[in-house]
Amino acid sequence: MTILESIQTDSAYPIPAKVVREFAEKQGLNVDAEITNTVRESGAFKAALAEAYEWLADAPNVSQGGVSYNLNDIQRHYYRAKSESLRLELGTSKRRYGLKGRLL
Repeated sequence: MTILESIQTDSAYPIPAKVVREFAEKQGLNVDAEITNTVRESGAFKAALAEAYEWLADAPNVSQGGVSYNLNDIQRHYYRAKSESLRLELGTSKRRYGLKGRLL
């Protein structure tokens, strides 16, 4: 199995290959390389996977080849949480903590 296939099969929703390729190559990964445990544990792979999860959280509901792919709010929340969990692990979280505005 390649890195591309590994990321695509992490969800039943059909993530386009060009989308996965963009996320992976941004992290310096060759999507055609074989997936290994070392690659799965790498920060680059986890960062690409976090991007894919975030993409899934905002993916449109589609019909393709007579099959419908629909993500409900619970699934979208799950993918956002998975993305954030990986980003927290990598130290690249988008979460901001603290007080804002008049409460400073």
